[in-house]
Amino acid sequence: MSDFNLYAEKRDDLGKGASRRLRHAGLVPGIVYGTGSDPVPLQIKQTELEKKLLNEAFYSSILTLTIDDGNEESVVLKDMQRHPAKNRVLHFDLLRIDKKHKLTMTIPLHFINEEACIGVNKMVELSTII
Repeated sequence: MSDFNLYAEKRDDLGKGASRRLRHAGLVPGIVYGTGSDPVPLQIKQTELEKKLLNEAFYSSILTLTIDDGNEESVVLKDMQRHPAKNRVLHFDLLRIDKKHKLTMTIPLHFINEEACIGVNKMVELSTII
């Protein structure tokens, strides 16, 4: 399992206009919330976030978020909005993790040697016939 570290800065400007200015500057607006603490608006470099998103494990792993004031928190990626036509992230939501409570997540499964399995191949052939 890979360790993922995110480095973010707090942001003061909120709203649609401020978010557009951030995106034009190569930053992605986001927020971290949960576990009874106040929500904190954040910004992350677009290139850094896109590089992390290339690894599929990033979507279902516990991430270490380091905010510019030196505060570290354990978080998971809760939601992310992408541009409908371009491959760009518009906004992200991070959820703080509390080690005392259960966490329910959807995790993708990949089966190895699936193409070599005779039973799976016969099921595929039957589904194409029907």
